[in-house]
Amino acid sequence: MQEEVENRTVTLVINTTKLTTRTLKNAILKALAEMKKRRVANKLPEIPHGKQTVKQLVGQNQGVANIEVTKKNIKSFERVARKYGVDFAVKKENSESVLKKLNHYKDIVKNTVVNRTRKKELER
Repeated sequence: MQEEVENRTVTLVINTTKLTTRTLKNAILKALAEMKKRRVANKLPEIPHGKQTVKQLVGQNQGVANIEVTKKNIKSFERVARKYGVDFAVKKENSESVLKKLNHYKDIVKNTVVNRTRKKELER
């Protein structure tokens, strides 16, 4: 392990008659740019892990399964999934529409008869 660390050194060769700080700075910047260019060229596309979108999850071609998690248990599920390195995507259930419920309750309120007369009585 120590030998690998020792062998990873950067060799910088500069042919100049005078070595100025500006020349050294430019040489180091060019060396860093070349190292970054090589690292990007050798890099494989990253595969997302953990929480991701459904499209990314299906794109991994690993197989997909559905499980139903209640709203109360979603945080504990995410914690356990991250602990064990499970790739997952959270998708909201569309069958319970809030607008449908709101319209339903609006209809109920419209149909109920409300007694709007107020009775004021003084107690002595």
